[in-house]
This record gives sequence, structure tokens and C-alpha cells, in this order.
Amino acid sequence: MNAMKTVSCNRFPVGAVLGLPLILLLLAVFAPADVSAANPNLPVDQLCFQGKIRAVQYSANQLAKCHLRRARKSSYDFSACAARVLSKVQRRISDTDNAAAEQNFSCPGDVTTLQLDATSGWQAGLVAASIFQSNPLPNDCVGKRNKALGKYAFKYSGCWTKNFGTDRDGVVSCASRAASKLVKKWADAERRESCTSDSVAVVQAAVDAAMDANAGLVFVECGDGSVDGTELCDDGNLVSGDGCENDCTPTPVCGNGLVEAGEECDDGNLAVGDGCNSVCAIEVCGNGVVDAGEACDDGNAVDTDACLSDCSAASCGDGVTWSGVEACDDGNAVDTDACLSDCSAASCGDGVTWSGVEACDDGNAVDTDACLSDCSAASCGDGVTWSGVEACDDGNAVDTDACLSDCSAAS
Repeated sequence: MNAMKTVSCNRFPVGAVLGLPLILLLLAVFAPADVSAANPNLPVDQLCFQGKIRAVQYSANQLAKCHLRRARKSSYDFSACAARVLSKVQRRISDTDNAAAEQNFSCPGDVTTLQLDATSGWQAGLVAASIFQSNPLPNDCVGKRNKALGKYAFKYSGCWTKNFGTDRDGVVSCASRAASKLVKKWADAERRESCTSDSVAVVQAAVDAAMDANAGLVFVECGDGSVDGTELCDDGNLVSGDGCENDCTPTPVCGNGLVEAGEECDDGNLAVGDGCNSVCAIEVCGNGVVDAGEACDDGNAVDTDACLSDCSAASCGDGVTWSGVEACDDGNAVDTDACLSDCSAASCGDGVTWSGVEACDDGNAVDTDACLSDCSAASCGDGVTWSGVEACDDGNAVDTDACLSDCSAAS
């Protein structure tokens, strides 16, 4: 954020620029408060704050004219003049806010917070200042001091324009040169005619103190310990995780009721099962957090790992082959098909007859019993003597050799 922060300095208070009469601060010097028209090359945050600053300057400039008219004529209705100025200032601030909103940005500062109402805040103090109230009107000394303050404001506004949001020291240095001229002209004003007023230092200091509320309109530096502008916090450092992040936003805290960076939700508690879990993630399968009603949640939609995409734990019989664990999974408990009920693939020798594929399966590799090792049923002529059933089996149908075709021995 590059908006400007009030340069509070005993010698060069910014308040004196804005609060006292600015007779030479002509309207033409300050552009309208439309942030898009001020300088299209500036970031929107600078444009927004600069628009508010220009509204403050416009108010001071116009009120200076009201003061001048009153100085020339004691019966002049200053309040009515000030009311007209306030109405225009309100429109300028509104225009600034609207232009910034179009770019999804907002900056603080309205008529109340900027103390622009001539009947309250620093403006009210200006109306009651002795320089206006304690001297016969018209008064040459009052007029010259008005002009001196106006020139000071004119120069100071140039310091703002030149150093806006970039160089705090540059503003102070620039202001110091203008202030030295103000001090001289303040004293010179009484050469021909005297007037009662506070010293220039006292006037500046008083207005500066009253203008502290406008600090957010100037240099905003995250980490300076002062919450200004669009900052939500400022703990005086740029360390994240200590309650205030390095961008001057609060460190996200799950359970505080505010949806902050890194949070999908925040319902103000750490309870689970209410739609927003204990780490402020929306309770939905696939968020990587085991929420109420879930057996697991690995944060992905893969069905071949230990956690299915519906957040149920992988198991034999769920119909999904668990990679690296199961050879198959057909989702049933039938052992006579291609996948056994223990999720191993059917094969000859597993002890279960694979329907339509195997004639038998006795789970062994013995060829002299009723089921051969290739899971075919023992029979006369298969070349293997079926123990206890056949006397011999030479694998042919010749009856003139030692083993007859009925697997009995020749005699």
C-alpha cells in the first residue's frame, strides 16, 4: 500500500496545510476527486487515497474563501457557505468511492472521519480561531496571514504531489522550505497593522494534532506499528504467524467466525459434523480431512488406493481392486468365478473349481488322484495311473501291449 501517512513533525505539521485558510489554493490546482482521472498510471489504491486527499484539500480551499468573505464583511453567513462546501465535498468523496469500487477496491475516509464538517472537528476550531474572531474587520494583518497560510498550503500540496506514497523524508524536506517562508511572512504581516492570533508554531501544532485522524490518507507502511489505510492490523513487524501477517492482515485463526486466507469456511467453532470441520475446511469427501461419517479421506478421487473416492476404506469385496494389495475384486463372495472371495485370482491348484474353466481342483499337484495337477479329471487313457482305480494307464487304446485300453494289466 502506497497511500500517504501524516507527517507529524513539530516544525512542519501537515494539519496546518489542510485546516487553515488557503486563499491562494485555487480550485484549478486540484483535479476532481475521480480516481480514474487523477493519474491512470497509479495503482488503484494510490488513486483512491489520493482522491480522498484532494477532497480534503478542496474543502480547505473552499472554506478559505468562506473565511475571506467573512473577513471582508463581519455579517457574512459563514455557516451557509460552509454547508455548500460540505455538500460538494460529499459528492467528491462519493465519486472517489464509486470509481474505486468499479476496480474492486475501497479506501477509508468519509466526511465524518476526515473531519470535513465545518461545524465539528478541526474545522470548528478554525472557525473559532482568534485570527478570525479577535480582530476588527477588515484587518490588513489578518489578510496577510491568510495569504501566507495560503501560499504555504500551495507549496505543501506540491510536496504531496511530488512525493505521494514514495518518500516520507522528501515531504518533510519540501515542507521545511515552505515553512521557513511562512514563519517570515507571519511576522511581516504585523508591520503595518497588528492582529491577535497564536504564534505560527502553536497554530500549526494545534491543527496538526486535530488532523491525526487523517493519518490513513498518507504513507501507509505495514510494520510501522500503526494501523492505517486498508491495514487490518499492524504489530510493528513483518513476521507472519504472530497474529498479524506481513501484509497487515490478521493471521488466520480457524474458529473465529471469519473466513480468512487458507480457509474454506469458519463457523466460529472447531466442532466437526456441522458442515465446517476443525481446520475450517468444508466437510465434504475429498477435502483430505476425515470428517464425521467418513472412514477415511485422502483428498483424492482415486479408487485403487486404501481410501475409495466415497471416503470408505478399501476392502476385499468392495468391487474395486486395491492396487498392490488385491489381485482382483469382483464385489462378491463367490469362489467359483475368476476372482475368489479373498480377492485372489482363480488358478489351478487353489482348491476351488473355477466354473467353466476347470473340471476339478483338489488344491494339490498329485496326478495319481481323481484330479490331475492341471485341474482336469482323472480318466483312463490320460497316461497317469489313477491310484486305487486303475491297474495301469499307458495313455493309449492299444490292447496288445502290457496295459489294456481299459487300464487293466495284460495277462
